Amino acid sequence: MPAANDARAAFQSGFLPAERASENELQAQIALFHNDALTTALRDAALGFVLVLNQYRQIVHINPPFAEYLALRGVDSPLGQRPGEALGCIRSLETHLGCGTTESCRSCGAAGAIAAGLHGQVHVAECCIQTAQSGDDLDLLVRTTPLMLHGEPFLILAALDISHEKRRRALERVFFHDVNNTAAGISGLASLIELEPSAESAQRFGPLLVAASRTLLDEIASQRELLAAERSELVAHPTLFRTLPLLRELAALCGAHAVANGRQILVGEDSDNVLMQNDRP
Repeated sequence: MPAANDARAAFQSGFLPAERASENELQAQIALFHNDALTTALRDAALGFVLVLNQYRQIVHINPPFAEYLALRGVDSPLGQRPGEALGCIRSLETHLGCGTTESCRSCGAAGAIAAGLHGQVHVAECCIQTAQSGDDLDLLVRTTPLMLHGEPFLILAALDISHEKRRRALERVFFHDVNNTAAGISGLASLIELEPSAESAQRFGPLLVAASRTLLDEIASQRELLAAERSELVAHPTLFRTLPLLRELAALCGAHAVANGRQILVGEDSDNVLMQNDRP
């Protein structure tokens, strides 16, 4: 009995079952898709990633886009691995049982979609594959569809890389937040001039209004450049500038914002005036 208990403990999973197909069973399943011309053609016709998984969630077939993606990352053949293992998900390395077996996998959209698919359901979800290699994380939209072939149950996992879409949404949120703050500063300065329509007022707030307007234009231009960077079309134009005038300009702009009422925003007298080279903000 102790040996049986040890065997069960070796496959104790935090989420999905840990068992895998035998080598003979796995090779037979791989050959099944390799020899089925129609099924293979349908999988390979997709533009996104397509993986066929067996009942143990092991990969038995992939389409060319996924093979090319893995090849760029040094993965020759993922057959027999699970999706997270092929993609280098850090969660798949937490235990010797691999992808889908940790407590963290319970919150993974892909693992949930695979679990639903293995129960005969078509399921769509988003997931983020966090990899050990910095900057190589992957946001995916996945769809799982059950498949019976020659009496054996399989699962088709189709995935689209939505990493660019996720970054674009984040950039848009930051852009609208910054534009709204700058516009509020412009509105505040214009209101001050309107409340006190004099040459002295225009002389005092006019330069700040001009600077704030320039900042708004710069933020719009920056958003355009960020979108160009996403499309790999960005051309940098670095210039030399001092940090102290920039800080004073920002302090004046923030001081005109409605939330600064009753507050004074100052730049420290001992602030360094560093010379920088960059696309000036």
